[in-house]
Amino acid sequence: DLMALRNYLINRRITEDDQWYYKLGYSTEPTWHRRIIVPSFDKNGKLNHFVARAVDKNRRPKYDSPEGDRRQVIFNEINLDWSSQLVICEGSFDMMKCGGNAVPLLGSDLNEESALFNAIVANGTPVALALDADMRLTKSPRIARKLVNYNVDVVMVDVPTDPGDASKQEFRAALKAAQPFDWSRTFFDRLNRASSVRL
Repeated sequence: DLMALRNYLINRRITEDDQWYYKLGYSTEPTWHRRIIVPSFDKNGKLNHFVARAVDKNRRPKYDSPEGDRRQVIFNEINLDWSSQLVICEGSFDMMKCGGNAVPLLGSDLNEESALFNAIVANGTPVALALDADMRLTKSPRIARKLVNYNVDVVMVDVPTDPGDASKQEFRAALKAAQPFDWSRTFFDRLNRASSVRL
């Protein structure tokens, strides 16, 4: 079992340094068996959540976590610097490719009810939005527009693949090339996508 977990991390290009930094673990309990445990710690270092990722391809759900209101969890807030640009991604394995000042949504939405949204607004934290490729023309612009409405500076990170599947070098290049959010540009991108679809 441990070899399967190790091989999964190697295949995802998660280094030993990453494993220590993010304090990855495993459990022998049946619910979490053969899953990589990615813990979250609040700003005081207290465990407040975790995500368990299955290493077996056909196991469902692929990601699992304890019950609770995830909107009130700022994942690994202990690692975050609110005075610097914050990378927002979707999942915990995306976070590991996005650098130290990155936070996963634990989903694909961000709204005014979430602790993360309110912390960003309260601190005036600039955001680099790096959601998965399938969200680029849908949820990413909607989240960006909500943040911009609260005077948050937002850039859009265009990763050729999902951040979790990219190398750290590929992600850094995409982050460096990120462009400020522009709703009109997003609108025309959606029009171009629609016009390219064959009926």
